[in-house]
Amino acid sequence: MWAAWPEAGEVDVRLIHASEYLDSCLKDFAEKKAAHSTSSKIGGASNEFPCSETLALEYVSHSDHANELMTFAEKIKKNVEKHGLKALDASSNVDEMNVLRTNFVFIAKILGLESVDERPVDDASDDIKEICCPGKPCITFYTKVSISLSFLQLTKLRF
Repeated sequence: MWAAWPEAGEVDVRLIHASEYLDSCLKDFAEKKAAHSTSSKIGGASNEFPCSETLALEYVSHSDHANELMTFAEKIKKNVEKHGLKALDASSNVDEMNVLRTNFVFIAKILGLESVDERPVDDASDDIKEICCPGKPCITFYTKVSISLSFLQLTKLRF
């Protein structure tokens, strides 16, 4: 009855960051899923910004890249407002693919999907490569085409 109050151990900040990352991903995935009716998903994550965003200062000198740069600047501004200065980090402080990989079953269950597949962002189209940034994994929904067949044999086989 007079037990001592339990002592807390050290806080693992990496687990907290991984949890926040997974929560953020699930919210984004759920929003995208609402626009699609699917049974499977392909996911990818990147630990580095796409080249067009990493070389933003170089693009300033070229007027044909001004729209691309302004879009990137707006995205970074929103991220800084939402996450603070850690949004300016050039790489993620979480092993994104490991977090996603270890939670594929959970992600599939939460989103109501049959399966979750992992695809490297290097094999993706240019559009996907431009969207995928640290902290913002890409998601592509697709439906596997299948039909159910039943065969009935109306005559008896004689051996």
